[in-house]
Amino acid sequence: MARKLEFSLEVLLKLRRQQESLARQTFARTLGWHRAIQARVARFRATLNEHHRKAREAILAGHGGGLYRTIAAGLSRAVAAESLVLQKARRQLDLRREQLMKAMRERKALSHLKGRLVLRQAAHAQQQAVKEQDDAHAAFAASRHLEANDAPVLTAQEARP
Repeated sequence: MARKLEFSLEVLLKLRRQQESLARQTFARTLGWHRAIQARVARFRATLNEHHRKAREAILAGHGGGLYRTIAAGLSRAVAAESLVLQKARRQLDLRREQLMKAMRERKALSHLKGRLVLRQAAHAQQQAVKEQDDAHAAFAASRHLEANDAPVLTAQEARP
């Protein structure tokens, strides 16, 4: 029965390792997506800041600011839209992180369970070996006792010369 249990645990452990590997891959893809969106938002913000700087310089130089408002509004909308996508990516990333952590905990728990089973089997095998040694010693002692009892007993008269 212990062998069947060990085999079952090994099968479950293999499945949990595969699930953990899949969760790691999914997390890595989601993390890459999240970082790409972060980079896009950062580029939009940098572009918007650069546009603000140039517009300030143009206004200070006496040029009109009409085009500035149009471009700034478009860039602000783009930043807001990408920020929403970034929030969605963060939620996905958090979900994938939780799934990965769960898969890692399950795999680790099964590994510990298998390790404990192996230790129990080793302890049981050692107990069996000690029991067999005790039985062999007891049998040897019993045979020595029988040999000693089978020896002829000399009476006091027979022992005199």
